[in-house]
Amino acid sequence: MEALQSFSLSTHPREPKLKLWILKSTISTILKALPATCVNLELSTRGGDGDRIKGVNGDPTHLCEDIRRLLPRMHHVRIDLTSVCEAMLGTWDLGGVFCPIKLACIRSLHIDCVGMGGRTKCDHHGDRYSYHTPKSLWYSIIQGLQHVAGLQETGTAEFTVLGSTPPGDDLNKDRYWTLLRCHVRRGHNGTTTWAFPITHIAPVDDREYAWYIRVNGGTFATLSKRPLYDLAAGRPWRMLTTGPKLPAGVSPHTTRVSDEELGILTEAQWNEMYPRKATILWQNERKTGIRLIDAEEREGSEMRSAVEMTPEGYVRPTEQGYFRSQVFTEEEWEFMREDVNVSEDGLGEE
Repeated sequence: MEALQSFSLSTHPREPKLKLWILKSTISTILKALPATCVNLELSTRGGDGDRIKGVNGDPTHLCEDIRRLLPRMHHVRIDLTSVCEAMLGTWDLGGVFCPIKLACIRSLHIDCVGMGGRTKCDHHGDRYSYHTPKSLWYSIIQGLQHVAGLQETGTAEFTVLGSTPPGDDLNKDRYWTLLRCHVRRGHNGTTTWAFPITHIAPVDDREYAWYIRVNGGTFATLSKRPLYDLAAGRPWRMLTTGPKLPAGVSPHTTRVSDEELGILTEAQWNEMYPRKATILWQNERKTGIRLIDAEEREGSEMRSAVEMTPEGYVRPTEQGYFRSQVFTEEEWEFMREDVNVSEDGLGEE
């Protein structure tokens, strides 16, 4: 390991049913053993790490503190653990002031606050971290990154955080499950958030839903839910055909595992392979002739779901089981309502 430059601990994307389970104390031991030459780090257990045994001093292992000690020398980092907090980005002094670490070498730092399985804030058991941070994991990580990005010693880097908002309820199906990628930069209005709408497609093999996502780099269908998070994150780390994973910006000309092997298809590929498997969104857009929802960039870090628009001259009914999922022209819907009313009147006369 003496010349190791990049280290990735992650589940294998080709084995979506295989769940890695590893003790946090084991991860801590690995991190402490990394040589000084290691400047790229990915910890992507996808919810498969835990605390079944205690640390040396009897307390649960707090990986964020181990990560904080490594970050100042790091170039590219991705963190996707069961629980994280802003302690990886700095400490609180006794006066309640957050003291961020200096990241002069950093080029990209991505932190997942959502993924397969739950993601939570670290449990500090009532210590001083607990009293100063926002309750939301999303906002606490963003706030910590804003402090880091504001330091003059921090280099120009890509700081990103992945979050999520739920879809609408059964009566508001025009409101989409939305993955959010927040970008934190230095300066006024330095925080922006991309919102990526997601909807499901009928399964191709009667097992698991397929999914459709619109990101700022294109539109994709996935054969399972898992690839959605990587697409929304911008795929900061990629797997090579030889097995290892590397940051996307390192050795960009090496051969990577294809999207098809990872269960990712472009919209055009999906329509060619499964022409009868379509989303209601596509039907609505064919009818209206316009794009009704898209990836959108917003100022700030508000957690807000993307909503499918209803063009002028169209209606999105809530009755008769549609629940705002489909659009109709006003004339078309009026005719359908009259037809239903006539049928109901006829039933009432029997």
